Amino acid sequence: MGLTQGSSCELPITQTKLAEATGLTLVHLNRMLQELRAANLVVLKSKTLTIPNLEALMSAALFNPAYLHLNQAGEVPDTAAAVPLPALDERSDGLQL
Repeated sequence: MGLTQGSSCELPITQTKLAEATGLTLVHLNRMLQELRAANLVVLKSKTLTIPNLEALMSAALFNPAYLHLNQAGEVPDTAAAVPLPALDERSDGLQL
């Protein structure tokens, strides 16, 4: 909706509020952000979030774009059940969640 500039967007939220919103402890959220930063998956600077490589972040997060099982019209396609999800032991990036 026009809120991004390339691979960046404003993220005017504190780690405390982000932890509350995600149900994580502040300590755990901070550790996860440190791991994401160390892997160059996210850059947080001056209330701006930058995702240098979206595909790498999606892979690290085990994101499956079919998880909502919706097509362009917002309907459930017949093939949604056939989409394989990666196994948890298939991570190759070394991150631990």
